[in-house]
Amino acid sequence: MRYAKRRDNNHAEIVSALRQCGFEVIDFASAGHDIPDILAVKAITDDLSWACWVEVKSKNGRLSDGQKRFQAIFQPRGEWYEGRDPEETVAALQEMYLKAAR
Repeated sequence: MRYAKRRDNNHAEIVSALRQCGFEVIDFASAGHDIPDILAVKAITDDLSWACWVEVKSKNGRLSDGQKRFQAIFQPRGEWYEGRDPEETVAALQEMYLKAAR
């Protein structure tokens, strides 16, 4: 029997904050297999977009080993973030987006 994957209590707030700032949000929270919870996407030009995986964690949440492997691949490329607070997550992704758009 499969059980529904539990979402962190700040998940909806982070998704809402990102959408309010112009990010398209694709929710992968139910996917499992250590795939990050969210893929945030924002257009750079008409034919080019920037994307960032967001692993939503509660205040005391910890990354699993699989999540750490995903982080090791995408964080050096500026395409992974661990979101715990809506405002901090938006600020960090905006900064990462602007860096990528240069």
